[in-house]
Amino acid sequence: MSKDGKQTSIHKGDIPVTVEYLPEGEVLSPIPLNIHVQGDGSANTPGFLTDLQDPELAPMLSPVRYVGLLGIDVETLARNARVSVGAIGNTPGTASIQSHLRDNLRVIKAAYDASGGDLAKSLQWFRTEPLQAFGQKTAEHAVSDGQVDGVIRLIDSLYTGAAG
Repeated sequence: MSKDGKQTSIHKGDIPVTVEYLPEGEVLSPIPLNIHVQGDGSANTPGFLTDLQDPELAPMLSPVRYVGLLGIDVETLARNARVSVGAIGNTPGTASIQSHLRDNLRVIKAAYDASGGDLAKSLQWFRTEPLQAFGQKTAEHAVSDGQVDGVIRLIDSLYTGAAG
């Protein structure tokens, strides 16, 4: 396999994966995160939702782009979404996967707003900060357990100083 811009197909378990190599010396640029999208319909909110939409899946969210944004592997996403790894690659538009992505993004967006628009800080908090109110689970794990609204209430209360 040469790194000259060619593609190679491999299988990870029963999932076919296409690997595309960049030409030597070329570097992927990061996904732009300063795009403005319609948030809750009330106002333009700075966001990253547009970056998570794949034209082939639109208007659905791309699990592949989500994995890239969070720096996690497909296995982690599958485990948190409670679906098979194969479902992530083969049926990314299913209700369970899309619901999980939307729930995560609701919490990340709330953390983003509370942090003053610091996406890196919001993502790190979401993935690594143990939350006492949720038995030391991270927000990521609390969302996976169906506690989306509770995590958002916690963020709101911390943001307004009620629980801080």
